[in-house]
Amino acid sequence: MIALIDMDGVLCDFVGGVARLFDVDADALREADAASPKGGVEQGLGVSATQFWKRLDGAGPGFWADLEPFADALEVWRELVAMEHVHAYVCSTPSKCVTSPAGKLAWMQKHLGGRDFQDYFLTKHKHHLAHASRPSCLLVDDSPPTCSAFAFAGGETVLMPRHGERSEAWGRVLSWARFWNAR
Repeated sequence: MIALIDMDGVLCDFVGGVARLFDVDADALREADAASPKGGVEQGLGVSATQFWKRLDGAGPGFWADLEPFADALEVWRELVAMEHVHAYVCSTPSKCVTSPAGKLAWMQKHLGGRDFQDYFLTKHKHHLAHASRPSCLLVDDSPPTCSAFAFAGGETVLMPRHGERSEAWGRVLSWARFWNAR
C-alpha cells in the first residue's frame, strides 16, 4: 500500500506560518480560511494572491522549513512508516518560488527522517500518482479539488479538514492502512 500525505495543512500548520509571517492573529486567519471553500488565506489578510505569494516567496526556504508540525500528524506518520506493507510518502505541491522545494525538504528532514529522508514527491499533479489498477494508493490532502482529481484517476482519498477536528480523518487513514498492512 502507498500512502501519500500532503504537507501544508495536513502534516504542518501552513495557516499558522502565514499568520506569523504577516503578523496577524492565527485563529482569525483560520476562521477566514475555513469560511471560504477554496481557502481564504489571502482574503483573510486583505491581499491579492500575487501579493500573498510574493511575501511568502520573499521569506525564502525558512518559511517552509519553520512551519509547525501537527502533533497528531507526526504520530500517524510514525505509525504508517512502522507498518511492514505500507509505504508512506510526503506528497506536496511546491510554490512557484525556487526556494520552496528546498524549504519543504528541510522541514521533512527536520521532522520526519533526518538528512537521509527521501520519501517524498513534490508535484502539483498528484493525480498522476494514482492508478486504477493499483487500488491500494491513498492520498491524504486538505484540497477538495486535489482529492477529486486523485479519486477520478483511480486512487483512494481522505480529505483532511482544514481546521478543527482531525481525529476522524486520521482514524480513516489508519484503518485503511491497517487493512492493507494485514493483507
